[in-house]
Amino acid sequence: MKSCSTTEQQAAWNDRATELLDEVRRYHADAEVMRLNLTFTTGRAMAKLDVLATELKQLAETRGPSAAAVDLQDIRGRLEVSMRQLEMLGARMNSDASTLLRTAQRLAVLLVSLSMAASIGVVAWFARVHAEAAALGEQVAVMQAKVSQLESRGANLAFRECTDSAGRARLCVRADLHARTAEDGYVVVDPHTR
Repeated sequence: MKSCSTTEQQAAWNDRATELLDEVRRYHADAEVMRLNLTFTTGRAMAKLDVLATELKQLAETRGPSAAAVDLQDIRGRLEVSMRQLEMLGARMNSDASTLLRTAQRLAVLLVSLSMAASIGVVAWFARVHAEAAALGEQVAVMQAKVSQLESRGANLAFRECTDSAGRARLCVRADLHARTAEDGYVVVDPHTR
């Protein structure tokens, strides 16, 4: 029964480890999506900067320096907003990566702990089984010694069914009729017959 509960316990540990691995995979997938979004957003921001730089040059050439200065202020404001958004996205990405790392570390500790617990459980179970086998071996040796002692005292008799003088079925043993009769009507049996 103990081995069944150990098997059930190991199955439960395996299920929990699988759940944790799935959670780590989800975190990893989320982090990968965030990384791709950050890469995509950064690429878009860089493209917008290139377009803005080109537009700024065109404005400066067509509208003159004062109009370009007003547009430059607008562009700077937009750039600052974009840079703040990129910084927030980077901070969130770092936070998610830290969470993923902590989860992976917890999972590693849990897996090592589960492996150690399972190993200890298996060793304890084998030790118990070995002790039980040794105890049973000792019991067998004691019983064999008792059987040998009984056989040496005549307990190794051959029984069979026979019919008495009245025709009734009886359990019989071979008796040594040449030996003298013991007290109370008992007779000596021949221990060498089987």
